[in-house]
Amino acid sequence: MPAPDSLELHGIGGGFRWSALADHRRVLQARTTVHGMTLGIRSVIDTASTAGLSSSPMSELAIRRQEEKDRRRDEILDAAARVAAEHGMAEFTMDQVARKARLSRALLYVYFTDKQDLLLGLADRANHKLQARFAAINARRLNGLKKIQNMGRAYVAFAEEEPVYFEAMSHYVAHFADGEQPQGNELRCMEGGTKVHGEIISALEAGRQDGSIRGDVGKPMLVSFTLWAFMHGVIQLIASKGEAFQFFQIRPEQLVEQALDMCTRSLQKE
Repeated sequence: MPAPDSLELHGIGGGFRWSALADHRRVLQARTTVHGMTLGIRSVIDTASTAGLSSSPMSELAIRRQEEKDRRRDEILDAAARVAAEHGMAEFTMDQVARKARLSRALLYVYFTDKQDLLLGLADRANHKLQARFAAINARRLNGLKKIQNMGRAYVAFAEEEPVYFEAMSHYVAHFADGEQPQGNELRCMEGGTKVHGEIISALEAGRQDGSIRGDVGKPMLVSFTLWAFMHGVIQLIASKGEAFQFFQIRPEQLVEQALDMCTRSLQKE
């Protein structure tokens, strides 16, 4: 197949596809006679569009390869979550993940450069899971303040029901490479976290509109981060210092409700 005038090579899941950057055109020269005058007519046929490059077999192959790559990545993350649940987040190894996923160690490192990168992959998935819970709350017919309260409880439930993913999120927060340009899975984590905060901000804005939340509460992103940090800290304390709370006769659910009540009072319009 003749190559187009200008081409770009894209890597797709270990394969490649050609993408035309310039129109590949075939110019036909025709001559005809009108009223005794001979005219030269140039007819330009855009073979890029007539050939249907966007639906060519090469493009379909690239799509299938990307789908296969995404499927394999999900399988690795599934395996990593199971291994982390069995052996602990700090103790599990890349070898254990490779065996659980039934793939070679070399192939595992094609998808994740090291354990830290794999943990970022789990944190990215955790963000998607948490966002889905918050989005479901935003879809309900509740005032903004009630949505914020329910998001707080949903975060606590997420930590209880998905401890591996909550721990992965906590690991990302604790090991965030401040000052460095995020790339790869770290960038995906930042983008996912932004979407989570977007759901919280939507609830805050809804509350301002319906009058359940004060209009002078503060900048939306700052308020969102403050609420998240408050509840995240409470959840971590419950997970790590549960016995200490028992000594002071404080039940975990009491601490959660007290935290939510304090958050609500700080937001509520008088």
